[in-house]
Amino acid sequence: MRATLDRYTAEFALWSRHTPARDLVALVYNVRDRDGNLIRKHAWLQLGRCSPRYQPPLLSGEIVEFYARRERYRRRKPPPPGEEPEPCIGFRVVGCLYPVETLLETAQQV
Repeated sequence: MRATLDRYTAEFALWSRHTPARDLVALVYNVRDRDGNLIRKHAWLQLGRCSPRYQPPLLSGEIVEFYARRERYRRRKPPPPGEEPEPCIGFRVVGCLYPVETLLETAQQV
């Protein structure tokens, strides 16, 4: 059975191609579900094959929205001693990461 497609938001940090297949991945922080619950402190998001060509430009610190399926994975190395392990949950992004707002705009609203 296939995992369901859900909407998430996160703070975009950077792009990278440091993967075995040189696929484009994005580092994001504070991944939240539709209800605002924190799912992961950080995650590397793997985009679909066609997505990079249509990906809007993003700046570090922008809040982005994306649709993805959650996937479990095996951790390659254990967490440092005394640190609580995060759940092994990854995200398979469908489409692109879309900017919602920047952290500066969020701070100005408060």
